[in-house]
Amino acid sequence: MIVNGKEVEFKPGMTVEDLLRGYHLHACRVYVEVNSKVVTKEHYREVLLSEDDKIQVTAFIGGG
Repeated sequence: MIVNGKEVEFKPGMTVEDLLRGYHLHACRVYVEVNSKVVTKEHYREVLLSEDDKIQVTAFIGGG
């Protein structure tokens, strides 16, 4: 599995939520694409990842 351009270990049965938890990221502070398709935070628990997925996680950073 590729996350933000880097190969990472895939664990069978992993969801988007599990992936974010592993990176200590909060669902409300990120934007996630799986194979170039947006996954909304309401679906993070439901979307199962596969070994061949390419995932892009973008964190929102506040500022001013």
